[in-house]
Amino acid sequence: MDETVTATLTAPLETCADDLRDLTGYPEWFDAIAAVEPTEVADGDPGDAAWFITLKAQVGPFARSKRLRMVRTSDEVTSDRASLHFERHEDDGRDHSPWLLHVELTSDTAASGPTMASVRLHYGGRLWAPPLDHILRTQIERAVPALDRRLLTR
Repeated sequence: MDETVTATLTAPLETCADDLRDLTGYPEWFDAIAAVEPTEVADGDPGDAAWFITLKAQVGPFARSKRLRMVRTSDEVTSDRASLHFERHEDDGRDHSPWLLHVELTSDTAASGPTMASVRLHYGGRLWAPPLDHILRTQIERAVPALDRRLLTR
């Protein structure tokens, strides 16, 4: 699965980057994320912050959830651009399918908005099924305006 969504957010770039760099707020606007718990950065982590993420999807009466440990591996913000990257990095010593979240933000008027956002979500495993792609796409379509409303209250 590899989904990329682009959107125009009303808030200034700095506000968008400040909110999106911390995964704790994602469940408030993205239905695919049921819960987020901050956790300690472990020795060997490739980044500076870590969280446990619980993903959820439901098709009719069937529900599925998945818990991942995600690490922010890149956090670069300038006056007109931000690049935030998160990767699955479990600390149990086993191999796991990759999950990647890449957020790219750009703005010509960084101090006042709007901000162009490109968000890529990638899963490299085989347990994802085509019906879940449709559900994820629907959740993403609802998430964009929900995120925009959230950012305007910041």
